[in-house]
Amino acid sequence: MSSSGLHYTSARIRTMLPILRPNKNVCATSKLRGETAKSEDKGLSVLLLWGTPLLAFLAFSGLSSSWVQVPYDEWRLTQVVILLLLSGFALFSTLPKKSILTPQTHRLLSIGILMTFALIIMTVSQAQYPERALADAALYTLLLAGIWAQAMLMKRAPALAPQIAATLALLPLLTVIFLPISIITAVFTHLESVWHQSFSNIRMLDDALLPCLFLLWQRPAWLAYQPTKTHFFNVALTFALSAISILYLIAFWMDGARAGLLTIIMGLGLIGLLRRDQWSSLRLPLFTLVASGLIYALLVRLLPADFAVSVMRTDSSQRTLLWQKALDLWQAHPVLGAGGDHFALAKPWLLNAHPHNLLLQWISEWGFAGLLTLVLFLPIMLNILRHRQTLPAFALAAVAAVCIDAMVSGVLVYPLSQMLGLWSVAWLISLLPNTHQTSTASNSDKKSIASHFQIWQRSFKIVTAWAIVAMLVIHGHDLVCIHCISVDNENAPRFWQFGRALHLEKQHIAPVIDP
Repeated sequence: MSSSGLHYTSARIRTMLPILRPNKNVCATSKLRGETAKSEDKGLSVLLLWGTPLLAFLAFSGLSSSWVQVPYDEWRLTQVVILLLLSGFALFSTLPKKSILTPQTHRLLSIGILMTFALIIMTVSQAQYPERALADAALYTLLLAGIWAQAMLMKRAPALAPQIAATLALLPLLTVIFLPISIITAVFTHLESVWHQSFSNIRMLDDALLPCLFLLWQRPAWLAYQPTKTHFFNVALTFALSAISILYLIAFWMDGARAGLLTIIMGLGLIGLLRRDQWSSLRLPLFTLVASGLIYALLVRLLPADFAVSVMRTDSSQRTLLWQKALDLWQAHPVLGAGGDHFALAKPWLLNAHPHNLLLQWISEWGFAGLLTLVLFLPIMLNILRHRQTLPAFALAAVAAVCIDAMVSGVLVYPLSQMLGLWSVAWLISLLPNTHQTSTASNSDKKSIASHFQIWQRSFKIVTAWAIVAMLVIHGHDLVCIHCISVDNENAPRFWQFGRALHLEKQHIAPVIDP
């Protein structure tokens, strides 16, 4: 090329440079938009993740918004609103580029979700009371969607989860603090006072207290040892946590919560078996467990005979009858089940509205759909077990204790304990490593992984959207029924406080006429 040609070419390049050079204002605007989007995502995470602590605060504090007349019904409505918001996030969230599961597992999950959904539709269509079955299926679907949504939100704001865990660990104090007051009153006046506050059933409190106790022993966030603080501060903090732990455990002893105490011991045993590196952390829970037992033995001698429920009972509290009824119900409906929330209405009549065993509840009411739902959760549970060495030991024990307790109680039936127990599951899932991601894969693998993710997400979102619509169709008017109440003749909790009722009703009180 001649010198004149080179001169012309270089001149053209110089004239094009302003066009090719990135515009600083455009870059700054794009960066600002990105920061704004991240800020909005973080704000959404904060708002949605504090839903469970809000429910726990309302329940443990005994505060009421006068939404409905019975606290349990108000907790259920609050839970439904929280789950609808979390499920809405899950429904409209973007496709993640990372996953804790393999593409093959996602493909199997997609097939399993669609099969379970088909079985649920068949069960609802043949149930004696389709609306009850539909509402029950929608509730548990929203709970599962809520787990996924909270886990994803915790991944976006990883520093927030320990803060919430510490808050949840202390919220039961708003109720349990009345226990020593009641004990002192009974010792000096021999008068029994109610200390369970808004919990109409002592097992509701025990089941809600169970995951909170393990979170307390985990000592997350500002409950942990503070190296920047003085030695006296850390000693005082440990002493305070020990006192709170003893108080929580005395509540279990005084309520005669045999199942709760057994699951606590089994949860601690699980840590001892699987996490030898955490043996030193067992000193506080083991010390407080023994100390609370000794205090309980002393209080039994001082308090009136009917103040505390004995833990030395030999009966099953009618659990064997409930389990036999559930097995008979499954035998009568082995494939599709009797229908969700039908246990209380089936013969023979028993007071309780659930069989105090989640496995028997699901297979008796949902048949193969119930079994398949449990199978679909296995990959995540196995993944949690595989990474047990890197997960918070007591959060892991909390999930194990809740799962064990669900086999003998209603911990995954009552609204507060449902949310608290499943929050711990979401926290563990959020801490699992994302070993399968599209960003580090080859082009062909990226397409395969993304395809499996999309299939799984579409299946998941279809079922989630169906659950949202079903819940709004069945219980939408209950959400706006002000000062209403659930009413039946037995008062056995399930969805509502009066578990055999389907909807809330206006309570009509006859006016008092002076003679």
